Amino acid sequence: MENAESLFIKSIRSKYRFGSNRGQLTTEDLWDLSLNSLDEIAIAIHDDLEKVGKRSFVRQKTKQSDDLSSKLDVVKYVIETKVSEAAQKAAQTKKKGQLDFLKKLKEQKEIEQLEGMSMEDLNKQIAELESQV
Repeated sequence: MENAESLFIKSIRSKYRFGSNRGQLTTEDLWDLSLNSLDEIAIAIHDDLEKVGKRSFVRQKTKQSDDLSSKLDVVKYVIETKVSEAAQKAAQTKKKGQLDFLKKLKEQKEIEQLEGMSMEDLNKQIAELESQV
């Protein structure tokens, strides 16, 4: 696969269009699709690529097969990126949940600590705070 930058430059300059149940889509439109829709497009391109001809290490690639191969690479890149972003988001959500849980647990421990204080210690803290207000 080409590097992402050259792949997308080629896709935009060649004005690739991707067939879908929503009609013809541009490269930019791919980012708005669900993974299932992207999968369907990738399968369709792969099927078209197989229809063009079997792979050969002797025959030269045709422009059509080269374009289809590049289109497939674009769609696969978008899929891989979206999967990776979803995994990162899930991990971030999990970490946020753990942080929230630990903060609540800390609050409970602080309350338990205050509840365990003697009346004398409570009166001292109240007197200190009243003198500061």
